[in-house]
Amino acid sequence: MIFSIKTKYGGNLSILLNEPVDFAFSTTNYSDSIFYSFIHENIFYMKSDGTIYSNIFKSYSFNKDKNIVSFEVKENLSFSNGTPINGKSIHYSLKVFFNKENSIAKKISRSVKKIETSGNKVLLYLNYRVENIFQLLSSPELVLLSMNENAFSGMFIPDEWEKKRYIKLIPNRYYSGGLSYLDHILVVFKDENGPDIFLARPGMKFPNHKVLESGIYQNIYLTFPMGKTGNNTRIALYSFLKVFLNKYKLNDISSLTSDQESPVSINIKQFSMRKIKSILGNSQFKIYINSSLKKYEDELNKFIKNNYLKISMVFIKNSKLKEFTKSGTGIKFYLTEKMFTKKMSLEDKIKKIIFELAFTKLNEKYLKLLNELDEIKYLKSNELMMDKISSIVESLINKEYILPIKQKKFALYCKNKFANLFIDYYGRPIFHKIRIK
Repeated sequence: MIFSIKTKYGGNLSILLNEPVDFAFSTTNYSDSIFYSFIHENIFYMKSDGTIYSNIFKSYSFNKDKNIVSFEVKENLSFSNGTPINGKSIHYSLKVFFNKENSIAKKISRSVKKIETSGNKVLLYLNYRVENIFQLLSSPELVLLSMNENAFSGMFIPDEWEKKRYIKLIPNRYYSGGLSYLDHILVVFKDENGPDIFLARPGMKFPNHKVLESGIYQNIYLTFPMGKTGNNTRIALYSFLKVFLNKYKLNDISSLTSDQESPVSINIKQFSMRKIKSILGNSQFKIYINSSLKKYEDELNKFIKNNYLKISMVFIKNSKLKEFTKSGTGIKFYLTEKMFTKKMSLEDKIKKIIFELAFTKLNEKYLKLLNELDEIKYLKSNELMMDKISSIVESLINKEYILPIKQKKFALYCKNKFANLFIDYYGRPIFHKIRIK
């Protein structure tokens, strides 16, 4: 006799995350990267072993002789509202991605000569060979987007949203990867009823839970998009924010990436609260804050008022920052966070910081430094690489671009009753096959 097991459909899952601002795609922090992965499908995925796959394409290939990347979309795919997914959808999604202030997007877009679309087929013509093109195209930032903001490509779609409590997601019946095994996912914003999946510090023990090490950490930075600001004002604001964040379970950081891998330690002087008040007390200015940090808004407002300072806050999404800086908005101070995976090389992390946090100040000097990093990388000289990275880090700090404040590391804890949840190369949980045992 031949026995088989038929997978059971049904049940639900609750996951504790930060509340998003809206449903428009954004991945500034780890919580956001998980939430938006439910409703927006990646063009490609990369497993932890480096294997590439896609739920969208019937076939894809790279002609290295002609430097042409070709894609063919599967037949009869649709967005959640029934709109067809075709070559134009891929073209649009690629163009949106290439225009992002993202280091991988910039790397690919510099190599692209043109994009041609015909029906379900897309051709990407490159100026030169990019050996790891499909690995680059598996970036979590590259998702399948509809020109209709109420249409989604992911395995779930929003059904209910009760502000400050939860978002209910139901299966997308048009999802290219197949119907979800679960009836719904409840994304909760408060740990009231013991969620099935949650993020916490690595190394903790929870009964009836398995742990998935993400290899993810995210850093909070104070940056200066407009350039030169008074040194005392810079350090006073940095010190003020650091005192505020000390009440949360975040790690101190003495580097631009992580202390364990950095070739240089950053020693930033910190002012006392008395000196902070004397410097900032008579100032009245705005601090722009990435919307991924909105969870701190109420407490930070109280902290500002309790210390009699006149600092106002403006929260903006990462995708809107480029518009703000180009419009001439006087953003002197910008508080943001960046997410990194341990698997990413140190030089790529530094490139990410320069591309995404140097704003309009990415002049010829820094482009030259980035090119030098690439050249040294191919020479495979670790000593030269560390020397170059050290000089870049010192320059970024001394030229008043960026100050690192805090760091947070993550692991994912999931109740044992769920099967088939795995972590991809970028440290994200993939829910395509998750089900109740």
